[in-house]
Amino acid sequence: MKHAIAFVIAYLSIHSISCQEIKSKEFSIHVNIYDLQGNAVHNGKVSGGEEKMRSLEPIPQSELVPVSAYSNEKGYANLKLNRFTQWPSGFLVEKEGYYATKQNLDWSGVRDSAIGKEIHSKALIKKIINPIAMRVSSFISRDVCIPKCHVSYSYDLELHDFLPPVGNGKIPDISVFLQESSHTEHDGTLEVTIKAQDEGGGFCFFAVDDRESGSVLWSDYEAPVNGYVSEFKLRFDAQHPEISMNQDAKQNFYFRVRPKMDPITQQKVWNYGKMYGPISLWAMKKDWSRDAAMIKLDSMYFNPNAGDRNVEFDPQKNLNKDMILCRP
Repeated sequence: MKHAIAFVIAYLSIHSISCQEIKSKEFSIHVNIYDLQGNAVHNGKVSGGEEKMRSLEPIPQSELVPVSAYSNEKGYANLKLNRFTQWPSGFLVEKEGYYATKQNLDWSGVRDSAIGKEIHSKALIKKIINPIAMRVSSFISRDVCIPKCHVSYSYDLELHDFLPPVGNGKIPDISVFLQESSHTEHDGTLEVTIKAQDEGGGFCFFAVDDRESGSVLWSDYEAPVNGYVSEFKLRFDAQHPEISMNQDAKQNFYFRVRPKMDPITQQKVWNYGKMYGPISLWAMKKDWSRDAAMIKLDSMYFNPNAGDRNVEFDPQKNLNKDMILCRP
């Protein structure tokens, strides 16, 4: 009996000490919010999650609770978060009339201050200007599969399909040609050439520095007037697939296709759009599929209005029905 009482007392003593040691740490995030012109953004909402202890029995359990702060006239906001375990991974900035921005945080090298940990960060938010209806396809669950090597296939960017007999596309906007430059029983190197069908049409590349952080609108509002190249290539090396898996993780591009003559201005006009990457080429194993390779990308956007360079997409106005929600 004495041993049992001693055990209970010891347990309660240890449990009491452990509860007292459960202390939160304050993280102070100093944020400066600005727009594309470099102007400070007033009344921007900065949100994050802090931990609150939900229960101590039988083991301590916490839950994340949303916390917000608003920027002043100089675009400055101070978001304070209390955490018991992991550090805040980032924050979200929102304001009516703007696209949301997610900002990741790197706490490595940040020292403790008198009140906890402090970090300074900046956040760019883009105004919502003129979002339009577009034909947008997500390729998260669908890839562009190339049936055979050494065959040129025509592809319709608006309908996002090959032309017959491979698919149901109607207008040949680009050609896709897969070349097998070397091959053994266990090794192969593939190269695909993607080329605009019409002279003067093509692709203009732009980069997204961080796909996990930044504005939900990756692109500019309009496709550029100039700077288009007629073709680009992707490679796949079976011996080093990790090198060519994503080609360039930051890469995306605008495109222009289908030249027409404007009857009023007598100027050539185009259909414009954009592709969100990363764009990669991946070989298919013969026991998996009948296709020789596939092109992987995030999503494709086609503006059906000839002469209109606007690529600011309204996610609520997708002309492709039954498509999952895509970013602007």
